[in-house]
Amino acid sequence: MDSMEQWVSTLIGALIALLVNAFFIHVAASILVKGKQTYVQAILAALLASLLAALVVGLIPGVLGQILGILVWLIVVGAIYRTGLIKALLIGLFAGLIQLGVSAVVAAVGKML
Repeated sequence: MDSMEQWVSTLIGALIALLVNAFFIHVAASILVKGKQTYVQAILAALLASLLAALVVGLIPGVLGQILGILVWLIVVGAIYRTGLIKALLIGLFAGLIQLGVSAVVAAVGKML
């Protein structure tokens, strides 16, 4: 595989990961936040929060960078959904739990096949 094919496959993989993560964020936010939540909000949250958190973690080494990265993620998600840090934290935790549950079901079904 040449470098262009690798670049394209990496880009496609990142796009799929973004859309899947956005789906779980969307489900969590729809349950936890009042009002109508859109999938576009979830895509924006997944993209911006992850990029900015990764930038912070990359620029600030160690545990401090990781803590600040999480805080940045929470701030971005809270801003997009017009909610506070606690609700943003709950969205992240709930999205992670949903993703974990779906992964467990898929793994169990895969073993049965």
